[in-house]
Amino acid sequence: MIGQTISHYQILEKLGQGGMGIVYKAQDLKLDRFVALKFLPPHLEQSDEEKARFIQEAKAASALDHPNICTIYEINETTDGQIFIAMGFYEGETLKQKIQDVGTRHVASLQMNDAVDIAIQIAQGLAKAHQHGIVHRDIKPVNVMITKDGAAKILDFGLAKFAGQTRLTKTGTTVGTPAYMSPEQINLIDVDHRTDIWSLGVVLYEMITNHLPFRGEYEQAIMYSIVNEKPEPLARYKTGVPEGLQHIINKALDKDRETRYQHIDDLLADLKRERKSSSLSVKPSATIKESPSKKKLWMSLGAIAVLAIIATLLLLLPQRRSELNPNATFRTLPIPFTQIWYPGLSQDGNWVAFPAADANGKWEVYLMNTSGGEPRRITSSDSSLAEILYADISPDGSQIVYNPFNPKTQKEEIYIVSSLGGLSKRIVEIGLSPRWRPDGQRIGYILGPSTSSSKSGKSEFWSVKSDGSDNRLEFVDSVGTKGWLYSFSWSPNGQSVA
Repeated sequence: MIGQTISHYQILEKLGQGGMGIVYKAQDLKLDRFVALKFLPPHLEQSDEEKARFIQEAKAASALDHPNICTIYEINETTDGQIFIAMGFYEGETLKQKIQDVGTRHVASLQMNDAVDIAIQIAQGLAKAHQHGIVHRDIKPVNVMITKDGAAKILDFGLAKFAGQTRLTKTGTTVGTPAYMSPEQINLIDVDHRTDIWSLGVVLYEMITNHLPFRGEYEQAIMYSIVNEKPEPLARYKTGVPEGLQHIINKALDKDRETRYQHIDDLLADLKRERKSSSLSVKPSATIKESPSKKKLWMSLGAIAVLAIIATLLLLLPQRRSELNPNATFRTLPIPFTQIWYPGLSQDGNWVAFPAADANGKWEVYLMNTSGGEPRRITSSDSSLAEILYADISPDGSQIVYNPFNPKTQKEEIYIVSSLGGLSKRIVEIGLSPRWRPDGQRIGYILGPSTSSSKSGKSEFWSVKSDGSDNRLEFVDSVGTKGWLYSFSWSPNGQSVA
């Protein structure tokens, strides 16, 4: 489209492309100014839903007149029916580019005063939107432009919705970018303005530390972290962070939106108060280039501090000592069930999954943080299933395999479910003691000689992929142990079993 004239706009160059549009820089031939033209991607033009959301973006943003929100000039259509939005063109870079550029300047993250100032500007823009009943739902660094004058401009209201308006998203689908999504977005709960507060908290955390508070190798792992895990304190990545700033982020990232900031104005007031009361011009704590002597000094001091903290915790935490190994300590988790079976521990030691029966004798799989808190039910089992015998968490924490007994068939079955909950899938009809291989690629289990599937008449060790495919016999108990094998453990490299 370069060189073409659309309406009274001459297209000069392509600026970028995202899931909701292709953006070009253009010359407004009537008013002699540069503009940005955003077109619906060709592969989405036939979707009425995407067109509706695209038009909604223009209507939502054009209703807002604020220095921290991108200006919308008009919405129009080409002669062949292609919809586009004409909006303000700004010289500068996206916040994502700004954060990425920090590393090239030999510093670990943005200056705290710069991060807080940008967060204040984003909050000001969101306050205007929320006053008009508009929720952005996709606040992230790539959707914020930082002009050469230092002004923050919120872009892309393509995922915005008017309060009370019919939801344009298909039921059962999530809207947003995983790392910046709120727990309620992941859980498919209807969102309100508090989801923008969460996303801004994530952006502020990232600006200060140059790390995301919730991370994972896969989208499912990121979503699991958002719903279940606490982010590392800011001090983990940067020294000299004011206590008030940590409190602001903690409150913005409260998983329970009822105890999160209830209004963006409250977050904005706290940010302004923190900027006024604290010295936020602290230099970044880490650099790419550091003298060996300083590095050794900081490492020594850090090691001493860590040892001191560990020693203090060991003295303060309630513990029981093993009679056999005086160096071993135990923590008891208060689990509100009288019937439980074999649990599985996550690879990082922070989560435990276990089968348990409620007061009515109904068995489900529960997930619980090892630091305490209430167990969260993961499964919604069919009432035809009796006891659940085993549960084990995948190495990336995203899935749980469990082992219910079916009284109708009198066989142990193997199911898999997301750590976030939802529908379970049966992957093995008969098997016992399922355990994830350490690489997360396969699940091992046992067939006993009493089962009809054990053709050898001896205990057999099998493995299967998590989707139930490639189910294969690995070896047979050649010793012919009287009875049958009941449990096993993988070696750390997954090459052997005990």
